Amino acid sequence: MQFKITTLVAKPLEQVFDGFDERLFVEMNPPFPFPRVRVLRFDGCRLRDEVHLQLCFLGFFRQSWISIITQKELNANEINFTDTGYTLPVFLRQWKHQHILQRTNGDKTLITDHVNFEAATWLPNWLLYPMLYLMFSFRKPIYRRFFK
Repeated sequence: MQFKITTLVAKPLEQVFDGFDERLFVEMNPPFPFPRVRVLRFDGCRLRDEVHLQLCFLGFFRQSWISIITQKELNANEINFTDTGYTLPVFLRQWKHQHILQRTNGDKTLITDHVNFEAATWLPNWLLYPMLYLMFSFRKPIYRRFFK
């Protein structure tokens, strides 16, 4: 399954890309009832960089998540990079998250989170979809505040 969520922020493209760091990543930690996310390693957003996470459900059930930046493209008007899940929580079988940053008129940037995922065989995609969609929707006000 897949979905896209877009957010317009009031910063130029280069400043937005420079802001995609561990501090922003930690800031986007979703509120309860979503799992808490602990960043164990954050290399950055360059090709082959790794992000290692620990998801904590209900305070005691922990799951590892390792993603690697497998694709990165840049031109004068767009920067995009894709993190691909290699070690995923038990409820996911596949994960690709493309971050698309596009220059707009003026000094603004359109951020698009394009998520492709497959749930584990025992969990239907349609059950996981609303939870993931809400988690990424939660990023919109954070992006706006972070890049204002």
